[in-house]
Amino acid sequence: MNLHVTLAFLGNVEAARLPRLRAVAGEAGDIGIGPLCLRFETLEYWPRPRILCASPEPVPSAPAFVLADHLKRATLAAGFVPDLKLFRAHVTVARKVAHASERQAMRRVSWNCDAYALMASTTGAEGAVYSAVESYPLDRSKKAREWA
Repeated sequence: MNLHVTLAFLGNVEAARLPRLRAVAGEAGDIGIGPLCLRFETLEYWPRPRILCASPEPVPSAPAFVLADHLKRATLAAGFVPDLKLFRAHVTVARKVAHASERQAMRRVSWNCDAYALMASTTGAEGAVYSAVESYPLDRSKKAREWA
């Protein structure tokens, strides 16, 4: 589950605040954007963080931006400290890359998304490992799914 698109990055959250974060995250699906699709068509090298990532080309669908913005505003209003940089959809495919071409075409990969998730990361010897805490449907007629 290490491949993901970060909609809103919060950093460390105290365990005692997790129930509030889960509630805030769950409410974001109420904005009614429904399922969305992201199409990744370009590999980009970002030299400063030394990552190779897949990016949408052209700009991804507006619903992804709407959801990311809503999550940032909702978590900020609830007293969390999200990274407020403009949402830039990407999937990190490699870390600690010393050098690569700045941009190159790739075979299109389409991600059809009918849910978003609250993720937790832990860092080990192999790097960050991501796991879903809870997922929330973009179709509000469905219920949230809690991961064990």
